[in-house]
Amino acid sequence: PKNDLGDCWHWSELNLATEVTFYGKVFRIVNCDQWTAEYLRSKGIELNQPEHVPSDPYAQAHAPIDHTFTTPSTFDKLKQFLQLDRHVLRFFCIWDDRDSMFGEVRRYILHYFLVDDTVEIREVHEPNDGRDPFPVLLRRQRLQKLHNDVPSDFPSITLEVSDKEVKAWYTPMDFALGKTLNIMGRKFLIYDMDKYTEEFYSVNFGVSEFASVDVTQPSPKPVKAALPPYNGYGSLEDSLQSCLTLVPQPPKKDFIKMMENDGKILRFLAIL
Repeated sequence: PKNDLGDCWHWSELNLATEVTFYGKVFRIVNCDQWTAEYLRSKGIELNQPEHVPSDPYAQAHAPIDHTFTTPSTFDKLKQFLQLDRHVLRFFCIWDDRDSMFGEVRRYILHYFLVDDTVEIREVHEPNDGRDPFPVLLRRQRLQKLHNDVPSDFPSITLEVSDKEVKAWYTPMDFALGKTLNIMGRKFLIYDMDKYTEEFYSVNFGVSEFASVDVTQPSPKPVKAALPPYNGYGSLEDSLQSCLTLVPQPPKKDFIKMMENDGKILRFLAIL
């Protein structure tokens, strides 16, 4: 039965991606076999797009467990800790943000800890740079190459990213002089490294040339302030003091001129 009026379902009323009610239970038609699809098309019925059957959480939870065995890695973390503890690669890099509004070139120090392959980025402060002395830009952590590898539904607020979510991590082979790294959406240019880092790359990777990149910026030329014209108030020396300092001071007297010309008087004769 189709309804309470005694009507019955007809095959022409059935279609894909539709819901039908049989005895108070709602069923959704997701697909049909090839013969049924050809028959309905021959009768002039346009079929909707087929749908996939949603997975059953209960069936997934009680699915047979795959007892495959994964061979553990031969990498010895204890050996890495004993040999490389307190061994840190030190790179000097810059972040050029001048393309954005109020951007500038800022210097950073990148530390790569060989004991656990973690990375830390610290900001280099200069005297009177106008910034708060906040030292760490990126706390010590494993750094992924592509930050888009993590799925969008990953709960990054409560869980940390592991090897299952990231395909590749940064290793010492990814760092080199003159190379630009994309770290958290920022492009860092490595322009120099310390002596220990040079020895490490020379022994382990056979690198012999370590040419640092010149990143010094030319200092801007000092702007000479032009004095405004005399406004007629007071003497010229008094008006000039308001242009030289924020709080005008009395003009200083020329004591050398006073000592040289003391007692000297110019006398003129005139006729009216």
